[in-house]
Amino acid sequence: MDALYDALDAFSSCTGIPVTVYNAENSVAKEFHAEQKVCRLFPHYSQSADCRGYLAFSMGESFALGEPYIFFCPAGFVEIAVPLIYNGARSGCVLAGPLVLGSVDENLLSRVMELNPGDPSLFPRVALFLQNLKERSPDQVQKIATLLYASVLSSRQNWEEYERIRSRSRGQVNAGETVHQFKLAVDPAGETEENLWQRLLTGLRERDRGAVDEAASGLFDEFLLVEAGNFDLIRMRLFEFFTMLSKAALDSGIALNSILASGLDPLEALNRAQSVDDLAVWMQTLIDHFFVLVPEPPAPVYSPLVAQAVALIGERYAEKLTLRGVAGSIHINESYLSKLFKRELGVSFTEYLNSLRIQKSVELLSQPDMNLLEIAGRVGFEDQSYFTKVFKKITGKTPRQFKVTANADKLLDNEYIRGFPVPQTGGK
Repeated sequence: MDALYDALDAFSSCTGIPVTVYNAENSVAKEFHAEQKVCRLFPHYSQSADCRGYLAFSMGESFALGEPYIFFCPAGFVEIAVPLIYNGARSGCVLAGPLVLGSVDENLLSRVMELNPGDPSLFPRVALFLQNLKERSPDQVQKIATLLYASVLSSRQNWEEYERIRSRSRGQVNAGETVHQFKLAVDPAGETEENLWQRLLTGLRERDRGAVDEAASGLFDEFLLVEAGNFDLIRMRLFEFFTMLSKAALDSGIALNSILASGLDPLEALNRAQSVDDLAVWMQTLIDHFFVLVPEPPAPVYSPLVAQAVALIGERYAEKLTLRGVAGSIHINESYLSKLFKRELGVSFTEYLNSLRIQKSVELLSQPDMNLLEIAGRVGFEDQSYFTKVFKKITGKTPRQFKVTANADKLLDNEYIRGFPVPQTGGK
């Protein structure tokens, strides 16, 4: 181990990054530059179950890859794990960090203190410590990981073992990518992982449970496909998924102690998982947890003039309404009301009126004894063909197609039809 320790001492001294060597039982065997660990400022640092769980999982994943594994710790710092391998088994692990990715700000300080409550006198010491930490870019972190890996390999005589594990891991990933590309060739409209992730985040922000579940299911299927069914690699992807979801929640202002609630222990649950079905259940539980954390979106606040216009439209949408007529009723200029609609609602007067009329028509389409001409007239359209044109533009279907589907309830439960805000007024 002397050669390893010499190499790590040189790495730590030159980079100023703390390095910890763990044995096969995940106990600390050696530390370098340990005074640069912010964690050591806290009395219970060595007993933190959250940290131990993250470290154990991440060190295991570095061995599965046979190369550096970069991850976020619970406080939001970056850590780099490199496995120590002997005779094909993990004999320990080298950990470099904590590193600050991006800038040191109040959010980072808050996360550290929330994770380590108890002694307010520590606040100024932690704040000063963080201010002195060097900020790193993603590219720098990647290069530091490469340098740490080279430092470890330079002191080992069994680099072939590392290469075998890396080749096996990459072979599984390449096989998954080949299947993925084949799937895209067969179905060019298939969604990418990035698109699914963005859909998931949008669904969470808008509290659209159907969209969230659909995107999460698509992501899980993508993990299965790309990782070629490898259980350990799928589990690693789910851990990364939890990390990304946590970061997105933190960025949106959700407190860390809510994310790491006592009822949710993602690492322990992942370690207990024995099958792909267990992983699917874990992901669903995680989605349930984060969905509850997202606050209800605030009700839109309109200016008094727009509120009056919205109320009037809600009461008289079935009549022959015009922008000039509504503006005159609330005693303002026609062009000014048009600007207010665009600015506060994001749509024109006509788009707003039509969206409300289509919503009301959807309610009537569920009644079998009403024909389309009667429905069009009941909601304010004098021309059935124009009603059909507007209906298809907003819902994607003609009224006749929509009438025979089972989707009416889905649209009725939605406050928006194709992105147009619809007032929750009584109306006719």
